[in-house]
Amino acid sequence: MIHSRSEPWPDWLRRVGGDTTRADTTPVTEDSAATLAAVEQGKGVALARWSLVAADLAAGRLVRPMLPSVQQRSAWHLVAPPENFSLPKVVRFRAWLVECCREFAPPTGETLAAE
Repeated sequence: MIHSRSEPWPDWLRRVGGDTTRADTTPVTEDSAATLAAVEQGKGVALARWSLVAADLAAGRLVRPMLPSVQQRSAWHLVAPPENFSLPKVVRFRAWLVECCREFAPPTGETLAAE
């Protein structure tokens, strides 16, 4: 069970009713790229953000060994002083971010409800 610091096994195991007592002893990589490289080399299974693996799954380079997907509690936020949200560059940037996020809908047939 390989994971990066941003995709911890305990959250997933809690959500699916698994044993979390040994989750802290699993290999931890510094980032998601290192985690996925280890998986591609056959060194284990990993948790990964859907946005990072959707294309590899679709192409058959990776497979999902189990379900379900679990929505993480962490999130990113776009913040700025209220008066800046009407600036054209901020409007364009926000629209671009929203479009990027839409490209990574949840896996087919799954709803990613928060814990």
